[in-house]
Amino acid sequence: MSSRSTGSLTTLGTSQVTPMKIAEKLAWTNATALHTQVNLDVQALYYDLYNLSSANKPPYSKIYVGFQAQEQEGIDHKMCPLGDQEGNGVATAWAAPGGAAAGEADSAAADGWAPPAGWEDRVGDRGLLVRDWVPQTAILAHSATAAFLTHCGWNSVLEGVTAGVPLLTWPLVFEQFITERLVMDVLRIGERVWDGARSVRYKEAALVPAAAVARAVARFLEPGGAGDAARIRAQELAAEAHAAVAEGASSYGDLRRLIDDLVEARADAGESARQPLHIGPFTDLAVRLAAARPDIVEPTIAVTPANVSVVRSALKRHGSVASSMVSIAKYPFPDVAGLSPGVENLSTAGDEGWRIDNAAFNEALTRPPQEAVIREQSPDVLITDSHFSWIVYIAEGLGMACFRFCVIGFFSILAMRLLAGAAADANGSGSESLTAAGFPGPKLQIPRSEVPDFLTRQRNFDKFDMRKLQQSQDRCHGIVVNSFLFLDKPYCEKFVCNGFAKRGYHVGPLCLPQPPAVGNVGEPSCISWLDSKPSWSVVYICFGTSAPVSEEQLHELALGLEASGKPFLWAVRAADGWAPPAGWEERVGDRGLLVRDWVPQTAILAHSATAAFLTHCGWNSMLEGATAGVPLLTWPLVFEQFITERFVTDVLRIGERVWDGPRSVRYEEKAVVPAAAVARAVARFLEPGGTGDAARIRAQELAAEAHAAVAEGGSSYDDLRRLIDDMVEARAAAGGVAPARQPQHRPLSPTKSRKMASDGSSKKLRVVLIPFFATSHIGPFTDFAVRLAAARPDAVEATLAVTPANVPVVRSLLERHGPAGAGSVAIATYPFPAVDGLPAGVENLSKAAPGDAWRINAVADDEALMRPAQESLVRELRPDAIVTDAHFFWNAGLADELGVPCVQFYAIGAFSTIAMAHLVGGVKEGAKEVTIPRLPGHDLTIPTTELPEFLRSSSEVVIDCSKPKNANSGPSAYFGVVVNTFLDLEAEYCEMYTRDKHAKRAYFVGPVSPAPPPLPASGESPCLDWLSSKPSRSVVYLCFGSLTHVSDTQLDELALGLEAAGKPFLWVVRTDMWAPPEGWKERVGDRGMVIRGWAPQKAILAHPSVGAFVTQCGWNSVLEAVSAGVPVLTWPMVFEQFVTERLVTKVLEIGERLGPEGAGVRSTKDEEKEVVPAKAVAEAVTKFMEPGGAGEAARCAIKELAVKANAAVAEGGSSHRDLLRLIDDLMQAK
Repeated sequence: MSSRSTGSLTTLGTSQVTPMKIAEKLAWTNATALHTQVNLDVQALYYDLYNLSSANKPPYSKIYVGFQAQEQEGIDHKMCPLGDQEGNGVATAWAAPGGAAAGEADSAAADGWAPPAGWEDRVGDRGLLVRDWVPQTAILAHSATAAFLTHCGWNSVLEGVTAGVPLLTWPLVFEQFITERLVMDVLRIGERVWDGARSVRYKEAALVPAAAVARAVARFLEPGGAGDAARIRAQELAAEAHAAVAEGASSYGDLRRLIDDLVEARADAGESARQPLHIGPFTDLAVRLAAARPDIVEPTIAVTPANVSVVRSALKRHGSVASSMVSIAKYPFPDVAGLSPGVENLSTAGDEGWRIDNAAFNEALTRPPQEAVIREQSPDVLITDSHFSWIVYIAEGLGMACFRFCVIGFFSILAMRLLAGAAADANGSGSESLTAAGFPGPKLQIPRSEVPDFLTRQRNFDKFDMRKLQQSQDRCHGIVVNSFLFLDKPYCEKFVCNGFAKRGYHVGPLCLPQPPAVGNVGEPSCISWLDSKPSWSVVYICFGTSAPVSEEQLHELALGLEASGKPFLWAVRAADGWAPPAGWEERVGDRGLLVRDWVPQTAILAHSATAAFLTHCGWNSMLEGATAGVPLLTWPLVFEQFITERFVTDVLRIGERVWDGPRSVRYEEKAVVPAAAVARAVARFLEPGGTGDAARIRAQELAAEAHAAVAEGGSSYDDLRRLIDDMVEARAAAGGVAPARQPQHRPLSPTKSRKMASDGSSKKLRVVLIPFFATSHIGPFTDFAVRLAAARPDAVEATLAVTPANVPVVRSLLERHGPAGAGSVAIATYPFPAVDGLPAGVENLSKAAPGDAWRINAVADDEALMRPAQESLVRELRPDAIVTDAHFFWNAGLADELGVPCVQFYAIGAFSTIAMAHLVGGVKEGAKEVTIPRLPGHDLTIPTTELPEFLRSSSEVVIDCSKPKNANSGPSAYFGVVVNTFLDLEAEYCEMYTRDKHAKRAYFVGPVSPAPPPLPASGESPCLDWLSSKPSRSVVYLCFGSLTHVSDTQLDELALGLEAAGKPFLWVVRTDMWAPPEGWKERVGDRGMVIRGWAPQKAILAHPSVGAFVTQCGWNSVLEAVSAGVPVLTWPMVFEQFVTERLVTKVLEIGERLGPEGAGVRSTKDEEKEVVPAKAVAEAVTKFMEPGGAGEAARCAIKELAVKANAAVAEGGSSHRDLLRLIDDLMQAK
């Protein structure tokens, strides 16, 4: 439905009632201070719409009218509920039922009502009529709202009361007439509109005349009248309402009593909310093992009875499927003097935690029950925690391999091993510090007071033997760590080289930070509180579950946070029993939130409001902060945390110490950190342009590496599979049966495919994918096929159908995924038709001469030429589902004939697809520019010359799921669409697919391309070697894709511009025919490098020396830039690239146009393009790369997106979930 203006009264249509639209239309609303309250259910987003409007309505001047949607159908709109607007003179906002405004007969209205003729003209700007939904709590909280004419639904009454707004009552149905008595007779905060005959039955209700409405409204709002008295009482009641939900008050107390009762009920069922520092990562590892190779891995976690609930809670973070993937076995916890029954975990032991540690190291106590459960389970492989030195000997006795899983990284493990040796050598020397001899990198020297006691042997656990522990660890088959290669590769290599372990496996981060909906944590109050804070404004404080902090120190920390003036979210262990200083909570107010005990830490760290993490440097917390891209303020307390702090501050440089005074791992030796030191550290770290900003940039780069590590093809992804393969081999060596590591790749001929598909015993989902004849389409199709097969190798068989000349393209693309990826996808071929003017074997746009490219496009859209060959192959393969490129619209009909679902795969993003669909038929002949209609939140214009040619001519039709090429190829013909994008990149436009009926179902599965491989050894790649010689973020990378043709004149100007810019550059030139200007190579020298033909783009973008990417805005290139976190300079050439440029520069703000607007004609047609001069190139590159310039802002924005891109495709991310949902939906359709 559209919005329109009749006279001067604005009507908002149903489909346009969005926060931004209301902000635009409510221009008449007063912008004075709002009555915002922390506990009102009002989102800050909706308050913003008032701040955007002009100030011309005085306080208490407007009446708001709103009836619940299902009840408005019972109102006879022959009368106007506001009476004679010309007579009562009251400014009005009316949330009317979704209906057709005058002149909109085709509207999909709820009841088709339109106001009386001329009513809108007479009312003018004094009233606002809103169709359907409105932000009611924000309206009621606004200072201009004087009264609320309401149906007395309880929610509406309560919202009016808590806003302090008096009510005019007009009950309609159900209990509303009873509630009216409470409002009028008991609370006395309102009056009836009408005293005549009324009824809960529609047919019996008398018509309330306009005159009665006008009298009621005018009387209620007149100064000194009944409305004023009602307002005073309503405001008193509002104060009571807000007081009730404040901490310590009645509703607050009852809510917590409810939570306590629910927690008790959950405890009875064996649930727990905590994720202790060992059991959590062990559970995460078990899930990842099972998910990586579900066909051969069956993990079981062995814990004591009280820890079963902890495992179950940890499994919930991975979704409902995880509990079926991992089994739980129990063994009894030993009787330990001083420990209460059921206390079997450090996080619940409080001050008795040392007794848990003693029991863990005591072989006589703990080995017997553990050995019994191992023998009962009869596993093939054991993975043990570091504490249990005897497990490896049990494994050897049973003839099986044993791996050690360490919940900290190789930096800390190696440091402790070397410091233990240093401590033994220095015993009795009186040295105040210990040095880790041979430690890679800078000298690692740590005060004795900060070294764990068990390393210095100054205070030992009962039955603890460091030498025996080290010997047992050395005997293990290998060591597995919750870290990733980029983070601590040199320390792993040193650890193995020194003989401390046979093999090392980086498999982390095991649990990536995710937003609440992704992390299965619901929407806790702390997340809602964060939602109300600006980006990068909040300090999050948490010291884990194990280490106690003295009350004196908690007091100083509280006062320091207060003095810092920064918003903070502080998780305090309930076990500490601490209360803040008197009056502290009142002084801090809404600037701080104190949470007792458990919080959804990964969701907090993933929140955009979180600017810093004040942490104890436990490895899990450090890793969660780093992988969320959040810089750290360090405050280590116990164990190895002081060692890990050095890693954070001195090596990674992603954080700073809070305090440089004396510190100790021993509770009784700790000095209290004063409030002033806390305040200084927090304020300094968060000040704009300070050390926190530099640490954040490095943390975000590290986050991108972390997410890439666990994505398909990343280092942790590969190491996890290598671990599984090594376990399988170890089982085989012990006499077990070893399945194949991964199936080897053999391209299937159509005959073999037919045999596979015709086997009725096959339970797998057989999917055929048919891409368009361009590498820019075949690439994403191939990557998607690999992801389909890898997501459910036990359930999916993917086959790519291409023409013969495109088989090498597919094979080359498959090789990027490694042997496992290449072996997971079959290739089938169908003949390319004979086309006049095309040489034999030219079957790909990137191979066609510039003048012949149109011939490939034409044949792709020609059903008579293309369908017979494709149909013959599809019938031969007999798939269970077809995934087709958008060009081949006839495959929907073919799939229907075969009785299988057909899915369209889009190789471009949601924004460009939706924008082009909205432009179809909307480009007027002779228009110089058009505005893209119906895009949420943005009015984007584009010159007609920059539109794809099919949009400029009415004779052409856009290739889009919502614009069918024939009657049988619209959205209803397809099962759904798959788009190579991810929700955090294009959320508003992704929602439009199904909401606006562009598709029945939509799946957003990108980025589908694999993570870049690790940097090769020196000498293997000249361009990467050249990049390694350049400073960080100094190089401009230029590439215009495989399809675009650039004239020699333009290449000359670009070359001269790069020379004049003075910046290092790496430039990929497609043609071999062009030669640079005379003397150019000599003048540029080693500052620039030109690559002819193909270049390893993903590896280039992932290189730390690359600071910017000049791109044609092809969707694959944009996604690769986003995944790598490299900001872009845009130079679109053809097709939808000018549309995509708007997403990059105007919406996401991750780049800038290379040429300024209005500098010359740009066009999708070569003959219309104007040459971009060298001077413009030089100025754009220089400006974008200068420190503190636009490039820096774009880099920050794209680094955030890089983290989200990698999170999306990681296990549990939005794209990973959509991929699994697609498979499940296709399986059901099968």
